[in-house]
Amino acid sequence: MTHVLESVLQGRVLRVTLNRPEKRNALSSELCLELTRVLDQAAAESSVGAILLCANGPAFCAGMDLDELQLIAKQSQQKHLEDARRITKMFYR
Repeated sequence: MTHVLESVLQGRVLRVTLNRPEKRNALSSELCLELTRVLDQAAAESSVGAILLCANGPAFCAGMDLDELQLIAKQSQQKHLEDARRITKMFYR
């Protein structure tokens, strides 16, 4: 299941919709990777002038997925750094 429901270009505006309503669109590793991929593609397209980030469900984004944070807490420091870099890249984009 994809967590980025769609990315649709309307004129020069790319509308990107998060699709984890059951988790209030909380950020997971998969969602961060998908969103980064979509944003990287948008950055490479000269036809995209702006990005509108939307979400399905009652909440835009509840922050980090708590279930995933519990799993991450059990991982090595190296894995923590990799996750932090991945999330940083997404927010930087």
